[in-house]
Amino acid sequence: MTKYIFIDSSEFVRCCVLETDAASDIQKALKTIIKKLDADEFKLLLPEIIELEFPKALRNRMRILKEEVDKHVKVKQNPKPGTFTDEMLEDINKIIDEFINKREINLEDSKKSIEKIFSHANTIKIPLEEKFMLDAYKLFIAGKKPANIIKGGGAIQSDCLIILSLKKQLENEKDYEIVICSANREDFAQSKDVSDSEIHEDIKEVFSNVKYYDNLLKMLNKEFGTKFSAEQIEKMGLEEQAPSNIQGEASVAVGAIVLSEEKAKKQVPKKAKLKKP
Repeated sequence: MTKYIFIDSSEFVRCCVLETDAASDIQKALKTIIKKLDADEFKLLLPEIIELEFPKALRNRMRILKEEVDKHVKVKQNPKPGTFTDEMLEDINKIIDEFINKREINLEDSKKSIEKIFSHANTIKIPLEEKFMLDAYKLFIAGKKPANIIKGGGAIQSDCLIILSLKKQLENEKDYEIVICSANREDFAQSKDVSDSEIHEDIKEVFSNVKYYDNLLKMLNKEFGTKFSAEQIEKMGLEEQAPSNIQGEASVAVGAIVLSEEKAKKQVPKKAKLKKP
């Protein structure tokens, strides 16, 4: 039996901009995928829509991250007189710069591994066909998953194009298993509120043998026996939308501001170098 795996662009984006303390876990995960591809243990299905949307999704994620950090910083740039010393303001700005810079370094490392995965000999690229557009529209009209008539995004949605691409690739296969990995439980899972939910019945009926995972590390554990811990899996995150946990990440980056306020009370304030908005 041939094992096929599809990994959604949301998982690859998370690999690039996850918290830096989890960067080594991500590199391990990506290297595991490459190693398993090298060993012919599975074939990766790569619809063209993923290649098209991944760079844009990654740029949007980094843009939103930087905007959210800037928003948090602006709130603190005009503190009450005497709150911060020059040295403290410099430390805060340094923390913020490091927060972004470390993620940009992690992004480049992860992108190199992802490029190897996309170009691997055991990666099957599935061209986007004009017929998929009409069929995706039909899924939307019929209200069948992964179409989402509430979320918006138009009548021809990328998730539908993905499923149609996979269906086309496997239509002549008899003995196969396909594993779908996507954090988008709302459109892929039978229950969006339950981790480890089965794939939605609308999608299940498309394939003769299909599994679903909402987390890349969880999928690697189950399918290849890796030993990522529950904590590591949790860090990978389950949110579908890229900006959903940006505010929390930004808050961590500038969290030292709160501690600095307490230290400031014990120091003689000097004129701040930061410009007031």
